[in-house]
Amino acid sequence: MVEIECNPIRKEELEKGMELLMHSFKEEAITSRAFDFTKENTEQILVKLSILKAEAYLQSGSPILVAKVNGEIAGIAIVKEKSTLTKRQMLDIIWPTGIRALPLITKLNWRKAAKLGRAIKEAENIPEPFITLEAIAVHPDYRGFGVGKALMKEVQAIAAEEGQTIYLYTGDKKNEEIYRHLGYGTLEQRAVEDIVVYHMIKKAV
Repeated sequence: MVEIECNPIRKEELEKGMELLMHSFKEEAITSRAFDFTKENTEQILVKLSILKAEAYLQSGSPILVAKVNGEIAGIAIVKEKSTLTKRQMLDIIWPTGIRALPLITKLNWRKAAKLGRAIKEAENIPEPFITLEAIAVHPDYRGFGVGKALMKEVQAIAAEEGQTIYLYTGDKKNEEIYRHLGYGTLEQRAVEDIVVYHMIKKAV
């Protein structure tokens, strides 16, 4: 049996964590359609942007979790909580990220990205209070060992502390089925291009 240890990410682990995330997400339904991965350096630029975004999340108090097997990062989960920072503080954090994101302009599939943007817009009528499971990914070498389930358990624990609903969305039918099996219900479905984006929640217990 594989021993899995879940902990908040350390700053020195951000690069490796975001590399794992982007490597997984380049085949994910939404990301793979929004960005052109046939263009040079698309994945590398997304990794750098994700590191900056992760740093902003950590500064605003949103948790990022890593699951480790034998000391190696096997999975990652990013949870977005409502920030207690002022608008000025958030701007100070976000501004450098926005500037460094400019190279991604040439990597976007603009028409698809615009449609997908509407499809992934936060659903209405999410029971308050709630947290957003913004991303979860497991390294290919560790899939099938319970890494994703361990991370989901930790996210559930975070939500349970404050009696919060967990909200997420996915454009992968297989993931939708996994989440349903874990007790998530579909709040809304939005069809775009050749995929359906499922907006899902799991109410606080």
